[in-house]
Amino acid sequence: MAGPYGGVLKGIASNPAAPSSVLLRLLAPEAEIFWYWLTERRELPPPVADAIVCHPDARLRADFARARHAAPARLARLARLVDDPSTEVRLALAKGRRRFREEAVPLPDSTYERLLADPEPAVRTALIGSPLPAPLRARFASDADPAARITACQVWERLTEPVRAALLRDPDPDIRQEAALNECVRDTALTARLLTGLTDPAGSTDPDDPDAPDDDGTNDDGDRDRAARRGLLDRGTAELIALHRDATVRRWAAENPSLPADLVARLATDPDPGVRLHVSARPELTETERAAIDYTVDASARLPVLEWVRRAHENADVDILRRCAASAHPWLRRSAARSSLLPLDTVERLARDEDFAVRLLLCEFHPEPPPELLLRVYAEWHGLTRSDLLDHPRFPRKGLAARFAEDPDPALRYLALRDPDAPSALVDRLTRDPDREVARAAAGHPRLPPERIRDLLADVLLVAYAAANPALPVDHMHRLLDEAGIPSAAAAAVGPRATP
Repeated sequence: MAGPYGGVLKGIASNPAAPSSVLLRLLAPEAEIFWYWLTERRELPPPVADAIVCHPDARLRADFARARHAAPARLARLARLVDDPSTEVRLALAKGRRRFREEAVPLPDSTYERLLADPEPAVRTALIGSPLPAPLRARFASDADPAARITACQVWERLTEPVRAALLRDPDPDIRQEAALNECVRDTALTARLLTGLTDPAGSTDPDDPDAPDDDGTNDDGDRDRAARRGLLDRGTAELIALHRDATVRRWAAENPSLPADLVARLATDPDPGVRLHVSARPELTETERAAIDYTVDASARLPVLEWVRRAHENADVDILRRCAASAHPWLRRSAARSSLLPLDTVERLARDEDFAVRLLLCEFHPEPPPELLLRVYAEWHGLTRSDLLDHPRFPRKGLAARFAEDPDPALRYLALRDPDAPSALVDRLTRDPDREVARAAAGHPRLPPERIRDLLADVLLVAYAAANPALPVDHMHRLLDEAGIPSAAAAAVGPRATP
């Protein structure tokens, strides 16, 4: 049901104050196009969650299975869907739903165990893209499906030597290649083979030789990139990539941890600024040695986390993380700022960092950035993740109304509505704000006067936000559902039940 009541039903389905008696009515077939909004709620009253798990319509159960939230009670109910009679529901449970910049919430290991044993092959295949724990993903190594076997290579270090050997000999060439790319970190011969075709024709090893012809391109650059950056190098292969005429290849070489010291020193004075930058971020260099390299880091450059810093995070090596955070090199500080393991004294130092990217990454990845840093970065940042900062539990709320209610920037006026003590008169006024996002936020604010909420329920642009306002009385919610033709909870419950 859409039409004139579409916004009302969408808003009530999202309303955090809607009780079970209201939400159970939305399980009726008449409200089915709003089930998505119901299942996406972070919190569902237990009676409603139980009713969804046993609902006769598999589409609703599948929506609930996709909506992975980390609440233990929800995960426990999701586990009940592992035996659902509908393949659609079990597929949804296996896949989950990925969100932008949000890790998929893993299911309990016991649930994954059951899904791996599912009689439907498609369900097992769906687990390939899920956050399957490493020990369980390793089981894919002997799966009949090549797509499953190749994903087992993602947990290469968890595999036994016989299993690795089998994948290196796999009949599927793509799997053999992926296995080799993982094994080459300790095998010089494999690294050399993966770099076959990456030659400097005519024997040129002079990076400035303008007459040297191009690489023949017989191998995939993505694979060669990985092998050159990570593979264990013998002397000949090291010289091949470090002295290559193509600066991109020399950049790969500059990252390789097994590159001999004399070639590292040569690349430190390379004519290409990108090569020098990559050399300057190597882990074995001292701060004095880094400073001696002529490198630059542009403030707007999007640099990936350095591999060796990522490993320090995975290994909980706080000493390395501290050293990177204290470095004069922005790339090291940016990589460290991505770690949730940084001690608070280091967090305080990086919160004052001159590099904006360091401050932004600290806000995005650390659980305890200073509240004023979150506010400062929000005010400075205009990228896609700006609104994500508002959801951080440490984002300040008190006093925002007084500071930003009259700000000319609508994104800062919006902050006034994050203040739990925002005056009702201010909230009322901001429902008429020329900026759509500000007006929507005001329409859903719990301090909005009741009479204004009723007015906005007739506003086609703001009705969904007014219906989601937690200050909307429960009897008014029921009256709106009556007007929309949604039956009572008792009537909605009539019908055959699923038995997962």
